[in-house]
Amino acid sequence: MRRIHLGIWIAVCVAATSCGFTLRTESLGDRLSEVKLPDNLARDVQIAIERQARAFGVDLARETENDVQTVVGIQEFENERSTRVDPLGRPIEYWISVRWDVTLASQPQTPLTLHASESVGLDETSLIGFQKEKRRLLALLREELATQLITRLALMSDAANTSR
Repeated sequence: MRRIHLGIWIAVCVAATSCGFTLRTESLGDRLSEVKLPDNLARDVQIAIERQARAFGVDLARETENDVQTVVGIQEFENERSTRVDPLGRPIEYWISVRWDVTLASQPQTPLTLHASESVGLDETSLIGFQKEKRRLLALLREELATQLITRLALMSDAANTSR
């Protein structure tokens, strides 16, 4: 009986996908058309924001216009600490955190604070690998922060458009 139910579900799924059915997703580009970034951003931060903006269908503005969300500045703060040590007292796990304080032209007095963190483990033979892993992890955390930034800007833009 269980196999019959499983077979029916598989047949329904195959039939639904073969006819071109897909779940409808909303692009953040529908809510936020363009974002203006400052010229003096760190290269790693700028790459992360550009990559996530492209993924969400949001354009990067070159000139400031009325409906464009303008980012005046982004300050990045990194933090790293040991969270576990081996019996000899050597660190074997680190907690890495990245925080962005984003200043927007529409709200210059209250910076938008975004935070992402992750832990990474290592052993005594992987010190070179740890540095490489740390750089990779920092890049992933910056992309997560860029996703948070684009999402928040889209929600703020949507709220501003509905209040008009």
